[in-house]
Amino acid sequence: MPSSSTNTSSDAPSSSGPIRSPGWLRRVATGAGLLLIWIFLSGKLDAFHLSAGVMAAALAVWLDSRLPLLESAEKFKRLRPWRWVIYFVWLLGQMLVSAVYVAKVILWRRDLLNPRLVRFRCVQPDLIATTTLANSITLTPGTLTISVEDDCYLVHALSERTAEDLLSGEMQARVARIFVDGPVPEVVELPVEEGTTS
Repeated sequence: MPSSSTNTSSDAPSSSGPIRSPGWLRRVATGAGLLLIWIFLSGKLDAFHLSAGVMAAALAVWLDSRLPLLESAEKFKRLRPWRWVIYFVWLLGQMLVSAVYVAKVILWRRDLLNPRLVRFRCVQPDLIATTTLANSITLTPGTLTISVEDDCYLVHALSERTAEDLLSGEMQARVARIFVDGPVPEVVELPVEEGTTS
């Protein structure tokens, strides 16, 4: 009698097995892009800085090829680039508006300073969206992401206005729309646990 268990191990892909490395064209394009970013940020075109940039880009590409793919990597590849562009432009605007507000509070309206911790739950589509939201909060002046655990974000807010803007859910909704269509995730404020303020 043939065994029915012979097909289970050979057909099922192993999650811990080696991952197919990206093609050489993609590696070259990634390395070239990283090198351009290096040149733009350093502003130096001498031999030392260019060679350092080439080595840094090559190391980053090599490390990327050795790392396992995220569970949401395939979804990330299928994203429409224009959604990222729209969100990036919006985020730059928020960073500018928040920077002006924070400068005004610190220089002229110190009475508005009311730093506090804000904790909320917001279920984003995947890990990349969660990371995007946490970094976006930190990049916006007046708020700083302290930790993210089980879809719960702990954020330091400079004033009541920055806390209210964070809890309004606009940024959370815009991040989610980069990745999926449909209803936006709900933002639920949670009590700050004892010991987190110390």
